[in-house]
Amino acid sequence: MVKTLVTSLTLASLLLISAAFGQDQATAPTYRDGDSWQFTVTNTGSTSSSTRSLLGDYRLFFKGDEIRVAQVPQEKSEFRQNFAALRRMLAIADNQKHLQFPLSVKSNWSAEYQSETNSGVDRTVHADMSVTGYAEVTTSAGKFLAYKIERYETFRSGGRGKNSSSNTRHSQQVYFYSPETRSIVKLHREESGGETHDFELTKFTPAK
Repeated sequence: MVKTLVTSLTLASLLLISAAFGQDQATAPTYRDGDSWQFTVTNTGSTSSSTRSLLGDYRLFFKGDEIRVAQVPQEKSEFRQNFAALRRMLAIADNQKHLQFPLSVKSNWSAEYQSETNSGVDRTVHADMSVTGYAEVTTSAGKFLAYKIERYETFRSGGRGKNSSSNTRHSQQVYFYSPETRSIVKLHREESGGETHDFELTKFTPAK
C-alpha cells in the first residue's frame, strides 16, 4: 500500500511539473461562426502612436470566414479605428507575425514589414519574437494557461536589431497566447517615448 501511495504521489508530481512547463506545442487554431471575444484597451502617456484611437471595450467575432470588430457600446470615434491592432489578438494571417505556429517554449522568429506613421510616412519595422514560458495568466475573463511571448521592434532608417545605432525608435511587447481561447489574452506594449498600451480579454464565448 505504501508503494502504491508513493507511486501515486510521484505521478501527481510529474503531472504538476508537466503543467508548469506547459504542453509541448500549440498548433494553429481554427475558428467557427459564433466564436466571440471581448477586449478592453487602455493607454497611458503620449497618444501619438497609431493605436491612439483604440480606447475602451471592443468585441471581436468570427462570421462568414472573417474576423469582425465592433466597439462596445457602439459609438462613433473622432479617430479612425485601428481595428487591425485588435485583429492581431487572434491567430490570423498577419505580416507582423505576432504569432507563428506551432508555438512552443523557446521557439523564436522574426518579421520585417512597412508601417505607416500618423504623418503618412512609411517606415521599416524589424521585430524579433521569442516564446519565453508557459504559465497560468489571470485576466478579467478568468485564468488561462498561456504561452508568454516577448517581442522587440525597431523602427529604422538603416541597420537593425537591438544594438544598431541607426535605430531611432523601438517598442517592446509582452503578450500571452492561450490555446483554450485561441487568442492572445493579455498584451502590454511600451513605446520608446514612454507611452504604453494594454489589451486584455474580458470575455470569451465559443460557438455553440
